[in-house]
Amino acid sequence: QCDFSSSNYEAIELRLRGSNGDLWRYKILLTNQKDTYQRSYEAYFNVSDTCQCKHTKGACRCEVDISLPMADFKAYYRGKLDPDAPPLNSSNVVSLGIQAAGGVYEEDKQSGVGSIEIDWIKLVS
Repeated sequence: QCDFSSSNYEAIELRLRGSNGDLWRYKILLTNQKDTYQRSYEAYFNVSDTCQCKHTKGACRCEVDISLPMADFKAYYRGKLDPDAPPLNSSNVVSLGIQAAGGVYEEDKQSGVGSIEIDWIKLVS
């Protein structure tokens, strides 16, 4: 859980230390509703595009900084794009989550196991 006004920040940044497994696409989810979590604002990133990987026993080890501009977060309702939703930039964010991407409405499907190691996550003004 968190509490910040998305209009005060330009982006969310995170530093990955590495990844492991079959999954390559992840997303950051922001919610701005305390009573229901059916709508979220999401931005995607691919770990396979982020570094020249140094494999160690099947795992990728490298530090990579990822920046997700607030303007890139799109509204989704139960996993489906919600073009009628109010914009994120006028709302207060109450939770932040990280998920492997590839839901029923997405073109890119993933299966198997995977993990990412995150050093830090921060808001950028």
